[in-house]
Order: sequence, then structure tokens, then C-alpha cells
Amino acid sequence: MSAAPIRILHLEDDAHDAELVREFMAAEGIKAAIDRVWTRADFVAALDQDYDLILADHKLPSFDGEQALELAHSRAPNVPFIFVSGTLGEEVAVEALKHGATDYVTKQRLERLPAVVERALEERAQRIARRAAEETLRLATVASQVGTWDYDPVHDVLRWDAQCKALFGLPSDAVVDYQDSFLAGIHPADRAMADAAVQAALRPGGTGGYDIEYRTIGLQDGIERWVAAKGRGQFEDGKAVRFVGTVIDITDRKRAYAAVAASEVALRLESHALEILNQVSREIAAELDLERLVQTVVDAGAELTGAEFGAFFYNVLDQSGERYMLYSLSGAERAAFENFPMPRNTELFAPTFRGDGVVRIDDVSADPRYGRNAPHKGMPEGHLPVRSYLAASVVMRSGEVLGGLFFGHGAPDRFAARTERLIAGLAAQAAVGIENARLFQSAQKLNQTLEEQVAVRTAERDRIWQVSDDLLGVADQNGIWLSINPAWTRVLGWEADEVIGRTSEWLEHPEDRAKTRAEVSTLAGGVSTTNFENRFRTRSGEYRTLNWRAVPEGGLIYCVARDITAQVVQAEALAEAEEGLRQSQKMEVLGQLTGGVAHDFNNLLQIVMGNLDMLRRHLPAEPARLRRSADNAFAGAERAATLTQRLLAFARRQPLAPKPVSPNALVAGMSDLLHRTLGETVAVRTEPAAEDWLVEVDANQLEGALLNLSVNARDAMPAGGRLTLSIENLTLAEPIRGQSEVPAGEHVLIAVADTGEGMPPEVVARVFEPFFTTKEVGKGTGLGLSMVYGFVKQSGGHVHIASEAGEGTTVRIYLPRLQVSKLAPTAAAVPDGDRRGGDETILVCEDDDGVRANSVESLRELGYDVLEAADARAALKVLDGRCGKVDLLFTDVILPGGMTGSDLAAKARESCPALRVLFTTGYARDAIVHHGRLDAGVQLLTKPFAFDDLAAKVREMLDA
Repeated sequence: MSAAPIRILHLEDDAHDAELVREFMAAEGIKAAIDRVWTRADFVAALDQDYDLILADHKLPSFDGEQALELAHSRAPNVPFIFVSGTLGEEVAVEALKHGATDYVTKQRLERLPAVVERALEERAQRIARRAAEETLRLATVASQVGTWDYDPVHDVLRWDAQCKALFGLPSDAVVDYQDSFLAGIHPADRAMADAAVQAALRPGGTGGYDIEYRTIGLQDGIERWVAAKGRGQFEDGKAVRFVGTVIDITDRKRAYAAVAASEVALRLESHALEILNQVSREIAAELDLERLVQTVVDAGAELTGAEFGAFFYNVLDQSGERYMLYSLSGAERAAFENFPMPRNTELFAPTFRGDGVVRIDDVSADPRYGRNAPHKGMPEGHLPVRSYLAASVVMRSGEVLGGLFFGHGAPDRFAARTERLIAGLAAQAAVGIENARLFQSAQKLNQTLEEQVAVRTAERDRIWQVSDDLLGVADQNGIWLSINPAWTRVLGWEADEVIGRTSEWLEHPEDRAKTRAEVSTLAGGVSTTNFENRFRTRSGEYRTLNWRAVPEGGLIYCVARDITAQVVQAEALAEAEEGLRQSQKMEVLGQLTGGVAHDFNNLLQIVMGNLDMLRRHLPAEPARLRRSADNAFAGAERAATLTQRLLAFARRQPLAPKPVSPNALVAGMSDLLHRTLGETVAVRTEPAAEDWLVEVDANQLEGALLNLSVNARDAMPAGGRLTLSIENLTLAEPIRGQSEVPAGEHVLIAVADTGEGMPPEVVARVFEPFFTTKEVGKGTGLGLSMVYGFVKQSGGHVHIASEAGEGTTVRIYLPRLQVSKLAPTAAAVPDGDRRGGDETILVCEDDDGVRANSVESLRELGYDVLEAADARAALKVLDGRCGKVDLLFTDVILPGGMTGSDLAAKARESCPALRVLFTTGYARDAIVHHGRLDAGVQLLTKPFAFDDLAAKVREMLDA
């Protein structure tokens, strides 16, 4: 679009000259709309119109150009005025310019006119723009309440505009100077600093800059204001000659800053309070020990309120009426209260006794209720100083006033109104926690489920986004996270920008992904999630178990997740403990049953086996059927004896003879035995530990247990397979998850692993039960694993089995490391040829006639000189006078007449210190066996024993 033509008012009486002007303008490309007038009246009337330029002849018939210039300045002062005249001389032109003409052109030089017009119009545009800018600046200055100053330091003259004066509390017509207006109007605390800043700005060699904030005191209106001043000194010849600048009212900004600072302080206080309450909530939810719970509440209350000391008093009734009893104390020693009577239901304490809520007193000494009760009329002498007082009733859900939380400070006015809200909340939490603890103590030891704990904690903190320990988040219906709270970083280690914009599939445990996607689909369908668990990966690579609650609303899914890893571990540990308790109860019952019959049953077996063994030794080779019958009868008796021993082993009632053992050496020594026992279809592999740690066990029992496990493994691999016996040294910093009975410390792990059929979970859960077996009838007693379990437990160790159907089975035995560097040398075995006797004398003390007869006959058959007695007193009579002639006392542990075999041995050694003693028993619960182990120095031959075992043991002791 082309520019609009300029509008020109041309005062010219000669039409020919006017046309020449038009032609020169058009020739230079200036588009102009020219209105020509030549009378005064027309000129005056035209001035009311909006023209861009005025051209005027200097001489006209009715009036001249000077009059026209004067009229134009009065009626259109902003319009350029150019003389175009043929009679205008140099002196007249100069005079015209002095009176305000923009320029002049002679008619003889009209070619100059276009350039002069363009310059005049450009200068006019610049003036208009400059005035607009000045007006804008003026309006901005007024609107922004910016004041300006101009100071002449040479003559000490200060000029302020009206706004500047107003900021110093002065009227606009006030006369100002540096000392009495500027410095006097500044707050005394800021005056020296402001004066120093001005002097620095006026100092030669400096930057001249001035940027400062200070307070004015309102010299006449008395209003204190905060102002910000900026200025700059101007210098000539190295001397300050002028100092100008601006000043603006920043009072509202300062107040806003102060309010923000106060808000930040309040926010920090509230955040700290929420953190404490949050911590108390967690501890109350988890703590069931009443004393620790109440102490936690009192300590938290003292920290929340800033009290010097706090206490919880129980509300009790005695003969003198209602009275408080001190239960927990914080910030002071309990001795500070022990010498004083407990608070009574006086006027001061009555509201707390009644359950009226919170009582806050700024100064107890000034309260009218204080000091009116005998005998002390206030606090007893030596009482903790209390001026500020805060108390809250702890009221149960039933309405019972359980007690009161009391907090004090030695100075007055220390508890603000906000502490009432905090302490009321704390008292409510305390009531819930105390009630739960009391119910727990009176009803059961563990009755709060994991879901209840999660629900309580979620209800307490589901509205706290920033400080919550729970993972809070908002996702769309596809499960893409839109926002999450900082707990994600604290719990999982992932930053918000790593999670937002993605689903959580990359964090989920592979086993949980399918069910998590299904749960998201359910939520997208409008169904809430109230109790969903999955596992998320942390930045460190471990997985945390999360319990989720989620609600779909408005196309979004609002989620709360709690880290329940510790609770899951605790629940697993509890289940293991309960299983251990059931197992212990079974063992106790079985032990009582087995122990009750073991002694008499083994005595019977001793008679049967001893006499059968004697028959076998003396039967002729023919007829063969008699020898087979004797052998079969003896084998059956041996199986009965083994069954009894296994029962005792499972019940941990068998006597053990533990010694330092190298598992590496023991397993290596079993290699040939395992190959022969398991057959060629089973490949046996042993993996010793890198370092040879020792354990203290009964080596024979450990070897039997490993052999039992190996045979079970062979039976689980009917088509053959691989059996691995591995030994590993473990140093545990904490119990193994899922095997919490294995404590922290150093252990030797012996693992027996097979590649067999494996077992389903329901079978694994029962494998250690006595008489439980999956084998066919006649193929097993169901006591093998029970015996292993009992032996390991009796040895101070732990056993764990892991198996899956089709995946094989691994049995892990954990034995505590024995802190010795090497094995002691082992005594040489007694050669078979040396097992028969010579001329030694043996005294047999046995109350069972049949057992005694068999033992005596067997020893005499071995060539020994044998004496016999039926009880301890009879044995002592036999020994009387024969101290040096009797070489060995062979006695039953359990004897009639009030003296045990152990008593007999002790009494006999008083007169015969060198007497060797060999004990025998079918079951010796407490006489010579304690904690499952033989007493030190005791030699025992367990009934029923074979002839060869008796011969070897007797010879071993006589030759020692």
C-alpha cells in the first residue's frame, strides 16, 4: 500500500507561483495534497484542520508572513512553517527563523524546496516521537512511583521531584537539602551506610555507581518505608560536579520477602513437625512394647513443642481419689520426680483428667488456678521449674481417659498456638498406639497383620506428597506415569524425569509384569485396586516389594505404593519361626514318647541281640536253616535298634560325642563308600571348600546323615543322574532371607544336590516330619530326614531343603565354624587281634538280670575275670577292699536305689582314683548327657550293643 500524500497549507496570492511549487514537489516524487489560501480569514480557518506542513509567502495584499507565522505558532505549534518568497532578504530570513520559522526558500531557488520539505517533515516526526517517549517515561515514572534526584555537590544543592519527596514523607513544595532532608530522613540504622555509599559514588577514581537499599522514616508523615536508590556521579576534570539518580518504594517487596521468609520458616517448622509425626506414626504402628512406645511419644512431643522436659502420666485411682502416676519422662532424670507425690486431680489438672483436650498456659505462676492446693501451694521445693505449661489428654476410643501428656519449660510464653494442634494430634496417635499395645499385651503376642499395618500407614500419610515415605503417583489409563513424588527417589533411587513419561514395565520384576499389566487394565476399566503387590527394581539392582492402592478417576489413575520389603521378610521369618515351633513341639512330644520307652526297650533289645549273637557265635555250621534263622532274628533286632536310635536322633535325645571335624576330609573319606552305595548310574562329585574350616560334631552321625541324604538322592534318580556334595565357607553379616534361622556369623555349608525328580511344595513342607514318606510301603520308615534334621539341630546347626518338581533337590546343612586352627591327633584304632581280654578284672553293675547275665557271659567269653552287682550299693561293697584288683567298672547309667551310674562312678573314684569307668544305657536323658552331648571324659557304650562293639570298647579303655 502506498503512503498517504502529505497535507500542505499554502498561503500564496499568486496562482502561478503556487503551481510552480506543486510542480517542483511532484518532480521530486513528493505526493502532496496542497490547499491554497491568500486571505487572513481563510488562513485562520484552515489552521483548525490537521496539516502536515505550512508554506507561506512573506508579502501578501491583506497581511504579511510574520503575522501568519505568529498565528500558526499559536494555533498549530507542532506544524513546520516554511517561508517561500521572492522578497525575503537574508536579514529578514534570519529574523524569521529566530521567531520560529522552520526554514525558508526563495522563489528563485525552488529546486531546494523538496529537500527542505522532507527535512522539516522528518524533524517534525522526530519531535513527535521524542515527545511521546518523554510522555511515556513521565507516565511510567508516575505509575511506578519512581522518584528522581539531582544533587550538585559543588554548591551543595539538592533537587527532588514530588515522588522523591513523598518517599521521604515530605510535601511536593518542601525545600530539601542533603543534611536536613536526605540524611535526616534515613533510618538511623541505615544512615551511615547510605552516606558512605554517596561519598563513594562521588569519590574521584571510583566507578561513580550508586546502588543501595535503605529505610526512610517519613520526616513529616512518620511512615517508615523501604526504598531502593540507584544513581551515578558525573565528573569534570577529576572532580564530582553532579550526582543524579532514581529512588523507588520497595516497601511492599520487602514485606513480601519478609512474608515469604516467614512462610518458609513456617513451612520448615511444619515440615519438621510432619517429619516427626510421620516417624512417630511409623514407630507407633510397628512398636508393641508399651514402654518404648510411650517413650517415643514423649520424646517426639518434647521435640515438637520445644519443651525442656516432658512426661506421660497414667490416670489411676487410689484411696485418696484420682491421681496421676509417672510412666515415661523426657529431658530430665527420673530421680527428679521420685521424691515428689504424683499430680492429683486439682483445679489445674482437672481438664486433663476429664479428657477436655489441650491445656496451654503461658505462665503457670500467673494462672489463678495455680498455688491453691495444700500442702505445697504450688510446686514442691526442688521441683523442675515450670513456667510454660502444656498438657493434652490421651483418650481411648471408648472414652476412657488413659492419661496425660505434660510438657514444661522454665521460661514463660514458650508454647505457641500451633503446638496445641501438634500435641493434640500426637495425643491421638499415642492413644491409638497405647491401646493397640495394651490389647496386644493382654490378648496375644502377634495379631496385627501386614495388611493392617499398610492400611494404617497409608491412611496416615496418603495426603502428604512431598514428605510421604509412600510412593505416590498419577498415571494415565495406559499406565504411563504423569507425576510421582520424591519417595520414588528415596526408596528406589530413580529420579522423576527417569520415570515420568513411561510405564513402569522396565522397573517391574519379570515375574510380575504380566499381572501388573492385567491390574492396569482393570484400573483402566474403572475398578479400584485395594491390595496389589509387585516388585520394582532399584537403581542398585535389587528389588523392593511394593503394596499398591489405586483409584481410577477422571481418566487418570491415582496410586499409592508402600515399600513392604521389610514386612515381607518379617512375615517370612514369622512363618519360618512358627514352622520351627511346630517342629519343636513335635520333637518334644516324640522325645517324651521315645525317651519314655527307649530305656526299657533297648534293655529288651540288648537281651535279645546279646543272646542271638551268642547263639550265632556258637551254632554249628549245620543245619544251615538254624543259622539263617538266628541271622534273620539278629538282623530284625538290629533294625529295631536303628529305628529307636533314629527316633531319638529326630527328637534330639541321642547322646552325641562331638569332636573337631574337617568337613573337607570327612566328605573326601566317604567317596569310596558313596560310589559303592549309590551304584554306577549315579555320578558322584565332591567340591571341597577352598579353606579347611572345622566344625564340632559327632563325625559318625554326620557321616550317617550325609549317607542318608545321598541314598535319598539316588532313589530320586531311578534312571541315574548326578549327585554333588559341596562344602562352602560362609561369613554372614545378617540372616539369609528365607532361612532366617541361620544367624549371622561364620558357618560351614554342606550341600547335597541331585538332578532327580524333585518335590512339589506341599511335599517339601513335610519332609522333616517323622514317619512322613513318599516311598512305597516297605521301602522307607519316614525317619531318615527326620533323623538328619534332629542331628543337625542337636549339633547347633540348621538344615534347609530346596526342591521343585522336575528340577532336583538340594539339602543345605549349616554348621557353626569351630574356631580352632587344626585337628588334634587321633588315637590309633584298636586292632582286631587285641580285642580279647587277659587277666583284667571287670565289675559289671546292671539292674536288669537278663542284660547283666548276657554282659557277664560275653566278658567272660572274652577271657576277663568278671564280678557283678545289681545296684550301686552292691557294687560299692564289691569294690570295698578290691581297689587295685578291679580294672574297669562297666555300669548302667540308670540304676535303682537312688544312685545313678554316674553317682556310683564318682563314689568309687573317691577310694579308687585310677578306676576306669565305662557307662552303658538305653537312654540317658540327663545323667551323663547334657544339651545332647556326653559329659567331658565320659565313655559310653549305647544299648543295644553287639559282642564285637563290647570287646572293642573294653579293650580300648583297658589299653588307654
